[in-house]
Formats: sequence, C-alpha cells, structure tokens
Amino acid sequence: MLTPSNTGHQTSFFGTDLLLQLDSSDPLIQLSQAIPWSEFEDSFAKHY
Repeated sequence: MLTPSNTGHQTSFFGTDLLLQLDSSDPLIQLSQAIPWSEFEDSFAKHY
C-alpha cells in the first residue's frame, strides 16, 4: 500500500535545496507549481 506523499518539494540534492538550483522562470517549473497535485493524488489513490 502506498503511503501519503510529502506535499513539499525535495529539500536536498547534495546538500542544497533542489528548487534553488533550478530556474524559477522555466515554464515547466511554473507549470509544476500551478498543478493541483493533491487533487490528482486523491483521485488516483482509489486505484492503487
């Protein structure tokens, strides 16, 4: 059974915050922050 995922972002990749290493103006980063991930998780959880 899957455990609830952490709703935060990855806090470490070799000691620094991963989001600080990425370009926040990148369209894919902006899209990932706009998607309501918890709604997807809630909808798909019943299938797993």
